[in-house]
Amino acid sequence: MLYKLAAFVLQLIVHNRQTGVNPVTFGKSDNAHYYIIGFVMKLLVALLFIAVLMFWLSEKMYNYLVSIDYLQTCFLQIAGLVIIHIALILICIAQFQMDNSWRIGIDEENKTGLVTKGIFSISRNPIF
Repeated sequence: MLYKLAAFVLQLIVHNRQTGVNPVTFGKSDNAHYYIIGFVMKLLVALLFIAVLMFWLSEKMYNYLVSIDYLQTCFLQIAGLVIIHIALILICIAQFQMDNSWRIGIDEENKTGLVTKGIFSISRNPIF
């Protein structure tokens, strides 16, 4: 939950205050492809939120989400925590380096420059 808050919600608020532009652009186009992608992304975020909420409320409820028992080892849990924290740091760095060009989806109305400095000089889309 804190991961989503740090990586997306706070960035949405900061970006909107700095630029006055809503960076979430899914569903604003008549293009069916973008509409479907936006719908799937929103659905996945909602399902993730529900899964985290279920785990937070009760571990017994979380078991109904079909956990994979053989992956429930101490080593894999620690490795997963390390990887997700590294990913969070990289996402925050990438979003910061995108500055005013940060968007979720394709913004046809507000054009910004292509970001080629920092982590974007190594990867075209380091967040993914």
